[in-house]
Amino acid sequence: MDESSDLRSSEDEVKSVGQREAEEEEELVDYGYEDETDICYDEWPSKRPRCAVDRISELPDSVISHILSLMPARDAFKTCILSKKWRHTWASSSALIYIFDGGSRKKFSKFVDKTLILHKSSQINKFVLKSLYRSIKESSVSLWVHAAVIKKVEELVIKVVDTDDTYIIVPQILYSCDSLKKLSLGGCLIAPIYSSVCWRSLKHLSLTSIDLETDVLQKFLDGSPLLESLKLKDCTRFDHVDIHSGRLKKLVINGYRTFNQYLDHGWLEINAPYLLSLEILGFVDGMKCKLKNVRSLVHASLTFHMGRWSSYQYEDDDNYQTRLEDDQSMVRDLMEKVRHVRNLTLGTWIVQVLSTCEVKRLVHCSISMRKCLVLEVDLHRFDLPGIAMLLRTSPILERLIMDLSRPHTYEQTKYFEEVCDIDGKNYWALKLIVLQCLRTVEVVGFSESVIECAQFLLQNAKALEKMIFTKVNSYDEWQYYFGREDFFKTIRKLLSLPRSSPQAQIILL
Repeated sequence: MDESSDLRSSEDEVKSVGQREAEEEEELVDYGYEDETDICYDEWPSKRPRCAVDRISELPDSVISHILSLMPARDAFKTCILSKKWRHTWASSSALIYIFDGGSRKKFSKFVDKTLILHKSSQINKFVLKSLYRSIKESSVSLWVHAAVIKKVEELVIKVVDTDDTYIIVPQILYSCDSLKKLSLGGCLIAPIYSSVCWRSLKHLSLTSIDLETDVLQKFLDGSPLLESLKLKDCTRFDHVDIHSGRLKKLVINGYRTFNQYLDHGWLEINAPYLLSLEILGFVDGMKCKLKNVRSLVHASLTFHMGRWSSYQYEDDDNYQTRLEDDQSMVRDLMEKVRHVRNLTLGTWIVQVLSTCEVKRLVHCSISMRKCLVLEVDLHRFDLPGIAMLLRTSPILERLIMDLSRPHTYEQTKYFEEVCDIDGKNYWALKLIVLQCLRTVEVVGFSESVIECAQFLLQNAKALEKMIFTKVNSYDEWQYYFGREDFFKTIRKLLSLPRSSPQAQIILL
């Protein structure tokens, strides 16, 4: 009697365990579907009518695994219902991508916990955690990162949208992960790092919306001997970037956030003697840029704009004048530091400040060694003196690109109306700048000043081979931007412009 009762209790216990596992599996699958009626849990697809040919299942396991590695974990896990063969295929994927876009935080956390436990691969090549909310528990994130580090993760992405006052702190174990090759952190909090950083395999580092102290940034650089590229987007607090490694070739600074728009934070100094490519773009709020040693630069892109002008609303003309003079000095210094760069890109803010220098004849700019110049401007009359200065100081320029496709703002319009009182329509007719080496001109998009500028270049570029006009969106855009004249009349005018180079061709794309 006792033996039969023990046997029944054992059977009941086995059934209970099996039932719990089934319920857990059902709950995980349920997380991957918005409607429970999409799945019949009691009957697997093997009992349903099958297609004549299942070409996907016939693919090699390595190919299937690669396909699943490109999918979010939520979608990859859905494949477990396709057939018994597919039931555990997702667990061998080399990449785990988790995206929390709302819903039950508890369900999401349980899904991540369970899938990490069931994951069979001995290594995770890529681990991604993106959340639109900071409501995920910090302890959970720490455990997930720990699991990825144990499995020798090579690419790690943690991005959290800034929606409340709760921060996800970067787990300390991450700083000793020597398997990392690519790391991207966004919206996280970096707590004090008491030990050294050991990222011996890291090649690419990207940080977004992070309060980054200078000493922490330096620890990251010192602990990454193989680092090749560094991207800082909307980060703040750091004021120096010192790069002494010969391996780090690319630096991107996209915006600089500040908590107080009326506070001038001083200078951001960049010292990188071996850097080949530098990009400073976006909204730089109250932080002036200074280049120290960038002697190896080949590519430089300075398309940032200062945002403080609109904050003061020109209430104090004396302060406004002082700030503009400071920016003129900063821009002249930047241009001097990049005059050896072969490929240079400048944005409208830099060009407009150069225009004030040109109109006021504040300084004689040094001759540059650039061969390719990209100008992201509107060809507004406030841009023209700066463009003229750049052309005059580029004797070996071979390629000129004017990108008019991006909208720009004119935050210092009041000062320009007082200082740059020029006739934009007839500005180029009064200029004579001989361009001996210019071979290619590309214009992307159009503005009212395009024809006058094109005429000037055709008359002064002695070796010009091609002038290419490219529309941004549609054929109608040409008709709109060429002005009020009849479209085909404008085209004929453009094609009939006199040229100093007999081989110059005008191409419309």
